[in-house]
Amino acid sequence: MHLFALPSIPPLYVEWLHAMAGHMEIHLYVLNPCAEYWADIVSERRLALLAERGEDAGHEVGNPLLAAWAGSTRTYFATLVEAFGDHQEDDPSAFPASPGDTLLAQLQNRILQLEDLAPGSLSLCSEDRSLEVHVCHSLTRQLEVVVDRLLGLFAADEDPATRLRPCDVLIAVPELETAAPLVEAVFAGLPESRRIPYSISGRARRHSEGAARTLSDLLALADSRLEADAVMALLALPLVLRRFDLDAERLDRLRDWVSASGYRWGADAAHRERLSLPGAHSNTLEDGMDRLLLAYLMPATQVEPVLTGQLPAAGVLDPPAQDLAALAAYSDALLALLKATAAPLDASSWATLLDGLFDGFMAAQTNGSDLEELAQTRSTVRDVCAAMRRADATVARPLSVVRAALEAALTDPARGGVPTGSVTVAALSSLRGLPFRVICILGLDDGVFPHVDRPADFDLMAQVPRPGDRQRRADDRNVFLDHLLAAGEFLHLSYTGFSDRTNAPLPASAIVDELLDALVPATVSAELTAEARAKACEAQRARLVLAHPLQPFASEYFLNVDPRLQSFDTELAEALRARYRRD
Repeated sequence: MHLFALPSIPPLYVEWLHAMAGHMEIHLYVLNPCAEYWADIVSERRLALLAERGEDAGHEVGNPLLAAWAGSTRTYFATLVEAFGDHQEDDPSAFPASPGDTLLAQLQNRILQLEDLAPGSLSLCSEDRSLEVHVCHSLTRQLEVVVDRLLGLFAADEDPATRLRPCDVLIAVPELETAAPLVEAVFAGLPESRRIPYSISGRARRHSEGAARTLSDLLALADSRLEADAVMALLALPLVLRRFDLDAERLDRLRDWVSASGYRWGADAAHRERLSLPGAHSNTLEDGMDRLLLAYLMPATQVEPVLTGQLPAAGVLDPPAQDLAALAAYSDALLALLKATAAPLDASSWATLLDGLFDGFMAAQTNGSDLEELAQTRSTVRDVCAAMRRADATVARPLSVVRAALEAALTDPARGGVPTGSVTVAALSSLRGLPFRVICILGLDDGVFPHVDRPADFDLMAQVPRPGDRQRRADDRNVFLDHLLAAGEFLHLSYTGFSDRTNAPLPASAIVDELLDALVPATVSAELTAEARAKACEAQRARLVLAHPLQPFASEYFLNVDPRLQSFDTELAEALRARYRRD
């Protein structure tokens, strides 16, 4: 058995591996941030506490960042040594030094060699941008800043052999579900000339526009008042649009028809009565479709009610039969679903109904990636139905219960993030330790990262912690260290440092402060006087920390006030040029 690069293994599974080792060979390949023995290093605060107790013998700080951030890895190593003994094989070639003399490479090598960050031990030249901290007014602005940063890096090297490619870039965020809509808004809104291919990896499946999202929205619609806006929003999803042979242009026409039909909410009078509301037929989906069909059947000059006392939909003149048939088929499918889910069903009935929804409402491209997600979502639905059968196949369960079970199953990302052939956007913890030439960590705000641990009062694990128990804040610090060591050429950090309403300063994550507090003094010579040293530290900190204006159209981005503030937005540049011409 070969286990590669697991960041940690719970003690229970370590015991299991130890038992298995008596029957087979087990090889553990573990990522070690340091080439030296570092099991006894502690943070400065911890060392002071041990010294006060007289227990500091054999302990040292070593590298302050390694001592402060690698606590989870150190505990993990101790657990492995305790279980298997100290029989690791250290290959010297497995600890290569970072090439180059950039600030990032120097810092990585100091950690690798367990060297202290003494004053003057690091050099920072004026052109070195390998490690920077960007301060913005919101997460959206952080994304806009990182777009310009990447465009600058892509344009910096024209050599096809060495130039940066999108697949060499990782954008990591602490809260992926919060950031994902903003990522799509910023990256998808770029014009073709500045388009950067990107992929959001590791997001819960129901938040995409694939089969999981379609199924989730469909069941939510069946369990709702069936508002007209929600009905048309479901029809706009790619899989549903393709199933009913529609496109965006024809969908806009259907929206206008639905509005003109008077349909607002409810399937029919019976549906409204089930919701404990007056059972009026007017303004329901059934009523609206009747009026649209009358608009197709009756002449435009008809002004008197006919047949059921209804008038044709106003303003819908000679609607194309193909479009009206697609809308009618979609409407009939929705009405059939509401009728089928009006009463609780047993496990077999739910399995048949849910499986039919894929064919009734979804059509995947034969050569598209949504085929795989469709198969995965079908598999998830079958698993949930199998669980219902195992519990009790004869119990009738309402839609709300089945929907909650499916939501929980579809929300779990299961596979986490994976590198892609484009710029990969993922959660901080999902791709830790994987090498990328450029790693951008966004959202390093105070209280957001590291995550705040607030265990419940009845949490016995928190009251009596044991080695190997998960500690979220310690894990987050270790994740940040892993990303710092995995960055090949550039590490871009950013956080929301100003209020977008009052411009009041906001604190950064403790991780950022710890990094700068260790890094800045190490770039200043120890031979300076105290006053000169303070001024030099302030200047070096300004070199590493860059504050951005509130708006992307600020003149600082286009007037070369600071070469690090550079925008590639040609439209804003033209607008600013026109303004200066008028002035």
